[in-house]
Amino acid sequence: MSDPKQPPVRIPISFVPIAALFIWLIGIAFQSRFTQTAPLDFVVLALAYLLLACASLWGLGWLGSLNKIYQVAGAVVLSPLFVWHFREVVRIPDSKRLAPLACGVAAIVLYFLATMAGRGIPRRRLGIGTAASCLATLIVIATAYLVSPSLRFEMMRNHTLLGYPTWAILGVPTEAIEKDLWNEHSTSHCVRSQAPINDVQKKKQPSIVFILIDTLRRDSLSAYGGDPALMPHLNAFAGESIVFQDVLANASWTRPSIGSMFTGLYQEYHGAVGRENALARSNNTLAEILAARGYETAAFVTNWGAVGKDAGFDQGFDTFRECHPKAGPYLRAHELTREVENWLKHRNGDAARSERPLFLYVHYLDPHMPYLSGGRDSNRFKVAREAYLNEIAFLDIHLDRLIQSTDRMLEGPVSTLIVSDHGEEFGEHGQKGHGFSLYQEVTRIPAMIRTPDHRAATVAARLEGRDVFDLVLHAAADAKFDASSWGRSKDKPRRYTSEYLRTDVPMYRPEYRHVSIRAIEREGLFFIESALGPTLEIYDRTGDPQETRNLIRSHRDLLPSLRHDLEEMTPAPWVNRKSVRLGGDSLKQLEALGYIDLD
Repeated sequence: MSDPKQPPVRIPISFVPIAALFIWLIGIAFQSRFTQTAPLDFVVLALAYLLLACASLWGLGWLGSLNKIYQVAGAVVLSPLFVWHFREVVRIPDSKRLAPLACGVAAIVLYFLATMAGRGIPRRRLGIGTAASCLATLIVIATAYLVSPSLRFEMMRNHTLLGYPTWAILGVPTEAIEKDLWNEHSTSHCVRSQAPINDVQKKKQPSIVFILIDTLRRDSLSAYGGDPALMPHLNAFAGESIVFQDVLANASWTRPSIGSMFTGLYQEYHGAVGRENALARSNNTLAEILAARGYETAAFVTNWGAVGKDAGFDQGFDTFRECHPKAGPYLRAHELTREVENWLKHRNGDAARSERPLFLYVHYLDPHMPYLSGGRDSNRFKVAREAYLNEIAFLDIHLDRLIQSTDRMLEGPVSTLIVSDHGEEFGEHGQKGHGFSLYQEVTRIPAMIRTPDHRAATVAARLEGRDVFDLVLHAAADAKFDASSWGRSKDKPRRYTSEYLRTDVPMYRPEYRHVSIRAIEREGLFFIESALGPTLEIYDRTGDPQETRNLIRSHRDLLPSLRHDLEEMTPAPWVNRKSVRLGGDSLKQLEALGYIDLD
């Protein structure tokens, strides 16, 4: 006898909408992620999304079994969550017009999916399924958040629909963690930067031209692997300069980063931390030290909102000009170059002044958003990147003009330093801008110095942004300064960077609202500790230079030593941060540059 035919396996129709919602949730989350996910983490997160889909649709179905109006209301309440999930992961620009429409469409879709999911299922069973799936979802998500650093990072970084609500319930506010951190290290004493050279008057002092290009990414230059056609003039300058290949900025936004360059100190000691903090007057700045050694000191600053007089960056400068535009958020490169040239012409008319060595600081802002050279700023990374490239191409022409002018108009030997304060992210880790993370695209900066002999070399030593302080003082001490040897002597087996920044973005964007991150690089590993979560990250910068694989799961045994080194790099006492009240112009520029919202 032949076996009777087995009936085909049928999937209950109620699971089809659940499967559809699950596939959408997980597809959006993992297709758009910016770091690689460990297999075990993927399984746990997939389970959480499946349970969430069951809880959502069965719950709406149960409400519909009570009254269809309840189901409609439930769909309307849930729809913003799913729209937010899509917005956060895919990074579609915020739109007050489109948000209600998107929520309305999501509510309609949820209503019909829930109707299908609940069809033919008794009310009691729907209620039990809803309760069980809700409880299971909470257990899985809470356990993942509390037990696994790897999963907590995934939830807070790539799966915010799961992570942010969990953090809001179970986590500690970022502000509280940062406050405890500073209280543990705080003091009324401010560490003063020390000038290492005391015999500078014995040798010929060159003029120093310090050019700061705000927001310039290192891959904009061919010396760092960039397209040679992007900035041909600056590439040519690099060809006759000492190029430092591996410089880590000590912060990822302007004020603390330049504060470290001006003082040689980490921001925990110089005090220019957030937008509400100023550079402590007790610091010895480059301008103050060089002025004491006979230099005339002058600064031309386009980003006065971040590093202007209100923030204390005029210390030691004989001339400090906050270069305001007639219109727009900042003075463009051609206008800034013209203003510096006119000042130099006037200075050269005074024989006594022109014979003195000059420390000239020029701060260009053109690569910073909003982009004014064509293109437009956008949350679409490719569009914003193209606008950024237009900015640096425009800047390159007028930067070259400034370099030629200072070479021609300054008497005696001249050393010219060009450096950036931080880079810019265009989606490498799911964000756009700077000041919110410490990844390589925002903290690895270009730096080069052309000494009077125009000697060219590449130095691979591991340096920090605060080393600029020491570099300038050595370059000012001797026109025959060997920058290559200096760089090799400063190679650091451990490097440190940090960010503490508060903004006025909405509360549903905590990763931008309050930033408190510290990081250390050691033996090729980059360890990041963020107060949001809090979360931990470890990257192998040798094998994974783009920082896409968080190794916290496999390298968890290194945490004690990494945390020890993190504390050892910045021991107490830290400076008490001085609060300052910024002037109206400074606030308006910070708003135009995207740091605050005055509305």
